[in-house]
Amino acid sequence: MVRVPLLIIKVSNILAFFFLFADNLYASIGSERIDSPYLQAHLTYISPAVFTFHIWILIQIMLGCFAEEHIRTIGWNFVGIVALNCLWLNCWQEDLITLSWIAILLMVLQLSYIYYQLEFTYLPYTIEDDQIDVILDVALIHLPFSLYHSWSVVLLAITTFTIFMPEKIAENPSLIELVVVIGVLISFELLAIMYISANNDFAGFAGYVVILFTLIGISYEQEEIVIHLSAILLSLISATYFVISLIMKLTAPPSKKQD
Repeated sequence: MVRVPLLIIKVSNILAFFFLFADNLYASIGSERIDSPYLQAHLTYISPAVFTFHIWILIQIMLGCFAEEHIRTIGWNFVGIVALNCLWLNCWQEDLITLSWIAILLMVLQLSYIYYQLEFTYLPYTIEDDQIDVILDVALIHLPFSLYHSWSVVLLAITTFTIFMPEKIAENPSLIELVVVIGVLISFELLAIMYISANNDFAGFAGYVVILFTLIGISYEQEEIVIHLSAILLSLISATYFVISLIMKLTAPPSKKQD
């Protein structure tokens, strides 16, 4: 098998990064972007407030922190993820919601593979390593993809609602819609807990924050009383669990990663 030079992978990833930035920026502030998911096109009972979508700015900044280990570990996967991300966004804006849903589903699957590789296969440090190296490893490699993975799951949920549930036209959803929405909100909470429980470092807290921010956005946007109060309650539970888990993580003795 012919090995692609690392330089080509680096250049491809950098170009993909700037392409993703341009696409997100245009979808957010481009002219006549009323069809953008970032500006509440196709509202449903799970849609968060507009400010929630600004999380992509933080993700974009973190993804810009490329490191040598980052390139070697992720390889061509980042280019594939960016292609699917842009396909999701542009299909949505062209009202091709089914294709958009397929794209975001494939993107979540690919990001899940990378997330698994980073957390359970790529083990670059041990307790004896220099703490600066450990911090940089978490900040430049694990944290960006924890953010990206959790945000992609949120986008998948939003897109799934858009394609399978009726568009929001009033503040009186049916009983089935209420049950499904509450189920999704609880699933968000369980996913957030999983991010912290499954991670050996602080990167899992980044994914947790994305879910918490989404719950806050939903509580702010949705005026239906059951959905609104449920999102607020879960946001408070999430914030409390986050603080307690962070304190426990900071005060716990360091754990050694397996070789």
